[in-house]
Amino acid sequence: MIQAWPELVRAVAARYPGRVDRGFVSGKLRHDPIYAALGTEPDLSAARSVVDLGCGRGILLALLAEQARRSGATVELRGIEARASHAAVARHALGEDARIETADLRTAEVPTADAVLLIDVLHYLPRETHAGLLGRIARALTPSGVLFVREIDRDAGVRAWLARTAEHAMSALRGEPARVFAFRGAGEWGRVLAAAGFGVEERPIGEGTPFANVLLVGYREARNSRTRGRSSRATSSNV
Repeated sequence: MIQAWPELVRAVAARYPGRVDRGFVSGKLRHDPIYAALGTEPDLSAARSVVDLGCGRGILLALLAEQARRSGATVELRGIEARASHAAVARHALGEDARIETADLRTAEVPTADAVLLIDVLHYLPRETHAGLLGRIARALTPSGVLFVREIDRDAGVRAWLARTAEHAMSALRGEPARVFAFRGAGEWGRVLAAAGFGVEERPIGEGTPFANVLLVGYREARNSRTRGRSSRATSSNV
């Protein structure tokens, strides 16, 4: 856990107007393990440029901005979000700390970056668009760049069923009851990233939740030969 995490959570939540937004952001930071995991991720901390694709309300970018402010680091932060209402919230929260664009990830240009984030995004996009997007990310990353992908592991039994059910329920609440999702198993996600040229680490990221999520960390080919002992399973880019 990040030192002084409660203070950091309060600082990030305070960027958002209104009790509802602040409560939502605070709850996400406290209860979703992805934020603390990425907040302590060395490869992300070392990045001097970060792009969050499907950034939503910009919570991860706001967290990175607050960490940079405390450390004195200079980090270029950018977010791309298809939903105009969410992008507007992110712009308000980030101000001059990040550039937020409204664009469709199926066709959007990916800016050059040291790190790219795709958190709970790919399963919302048509399956046939995944390879193209991942290819654009691979070309946009700097030679030592890294990609972070969180997705549901479709093959993880009851916890996967719970995660998929929650996604369908939230989609229905948003007025999209017939939405089609592109769920895959963790192994298949890894192979898709590997086919785009990434060396892949797989890490569980569902601890403390009822859901079967997996964090896939994709490294550019220049780093595929590096030994990375933290992974629970590695996938070669030659798959």
